[in-house]
Amino acid sequence: MIETSSYHERALALHQRVRVVDAHCDTISLVLDEGHDMVGGDARFQVDVPRLREAGVSIQVLACWNEPEHSGHAAFSRCMAKIGAFHQLRRKAGLRHVVSRADLDVQALGFVLSLEDAAPVMGSIRHLEALYVTGVRMIGLTWNGRNEIADGVGVGARPGGLTDVGKDVIRHMEELGIVVDLAHVSEPSFWDVIEMATKPVAVSHANAKAICDHRRNLTDDQIRAIAKTGGVIGVTYVPAFLGGEAPDIATVVRHVDYLCDVGGPEVVGLGSDFDGIAKTPVGLEHAGRLPALTAALLAKGFREADVEKMVGGNWLRVFRACWRD
Repeated sequence: MIETSSYHERALALHQRVRVVDAHCDTISLVLDEGHDMVGGDARFQVDVPRLREAGVSIQVLACWNEPEHSGHAAFSRCMAKIGAFHQLRRKAGLRHVVSRADLDVQALGFVLSLEDAAPVMGSIRHLEALYVTGVRMIGLTWNGRNEIADGVGVGARPGGLTDVGKDVIRHMEELGIVVDLAHVSEPSFWDVIEMATKPVAVSHANAKAICDHRRNLTDDQIRAIAKTGGVIGVTYVPAFLGGEAPDIATVVRHVDYLCDVGGPEVVGLGSDFDGIAKTPVGLEHAGRLPALTAALLAKGFREADVEKMVGGNWLRVFRACWRD
């Protein structure tokens, strides 16, 4: 166990000084389906505005997950309902919607919209344009299965890679200024994107396969490939991706340490998957606990400049490199 108590105030000060970014949570589904207003504290959920502000988070990415039972027009309709729920809440509560490079310079809490599974795109550039107009700035190509764009990690023993339509979508994502997120994609899909990418690519939430041999985690070669594009991997708190019987903050730090060894501190970001997981690592029960992770990184001996990159600076760099405006 890493002793962090003496580092907690230092972590809080760091969070007030820099822009902290969490690149993945599933809270928007709960806004639509369970009436979570995000503005009031609610112990049923892991992310809300009070706890994000308590933790000094500047940007929270809200992922619109496409449930696997939805495809085609149903997937697009479901996605738009989630985006609509966010915009309704944004107007009601005065939430800040982050869509441009200039928005990234503001310290106050704001929200980025992303897609977890590009099924709602339906392989259509017009749908992609529409999603961009609504404020979507990052898209995960798959969620484990297959869609019009690519295969995911759950397709089977012989997954495919990008389709021809998928390659066209990737080109238009780069042109529009939408970050390509490779979480959940099959290895052939991963390498197809790496081969054609002209901008940094990301993995919003995953860990190191060498530490925890889960299909959603990344090999050393994949880590190095992401780093070579200038991209970022969001270290995630999903217990199954962390490994061990009772993962805790020290387990998360172990993955951070490994990713740094393989790809450098510039490849590490945060991608909690809060509100998408029933259980969390001990010590990271909700968004308000994030300073405890930062304290653990400082206690481990990471340089403060590198910790600043890992808790937000690296994601800001990728957003600036990929976004058009």
